[in-house]
Amino acid sequence: MHHDTYTGEALFRVDDDRDRSLSVRTETRSSTWTKLFDIYNEGLTEHNYQAYTYDFYISDNSGDEVADYSFKLTFDREVLIRMMPGDYLIYYPSSSENAMEVPIEPYEGVVPGIIIYVPIGETIDGSVLDIDYTFHRLIYSEPLFITALVMLGIWMIALMIFCITEAMYIKYKRQHDHDNEIIKESIETFTGFIDAKDPYTNGHSNRVA
Repeated sequence: MHHDTYTGEALFRVDDDRDRSLSVRTETRSSTWTKLFDIYNEGLTEHNYQAYTYDFYISDNSGDEVADYSFKLTFDREVLIRMMPGDYLIYYPSSSENAMEVPIEPYEGVVPGIIIYVPIGETIDGSVLDIDYTFHRLIYSEPLFITALVMLGIWMIALMIFCITEAMYIKYKRQHDHDNEIIKESIETFTGFIDAKDPYTNGHSNRVA
């Protein structure tokens, strides 16, 4: 399990931090609407909260898959409804077909978004984001994987060459043994003819052969 903390300019920046295995940054969309929240029953009549959509860009800069993550956003001011300074929300990503916020593929990213009501004229720039995440090591991302794959290929080729050579050798040996048997039988036949003509030298031709 890995843990990173972002706040201030580190969180609200424009570009991803490529030096981190997992980079997080936040961008604020244009305000969409205002709303009245009379939290303390003061009889307010004018809108006092502005709605902002905050997009959290989570980028996997590693060769591994981000198997899971969650982040906690701790506020430095009053936001939403009855969320006071020091309160926080925890965001758990969805793996549903529509969201597909997890897992994060190597060198890819996801952008979960949260709508937050902030007092008009204020922002959450001072908030702190803590993210916990885990990596799933993919075998093809290992430095030695390609080397092992090449070595396996070489071994397979060598094995094929050995099998072909062995098959050819066995075929040649069988043919050689067969030829020797024919030669032996031929010699025995000829020596039999010679010995049959002269009983005195019977067996001599076989011994010479």
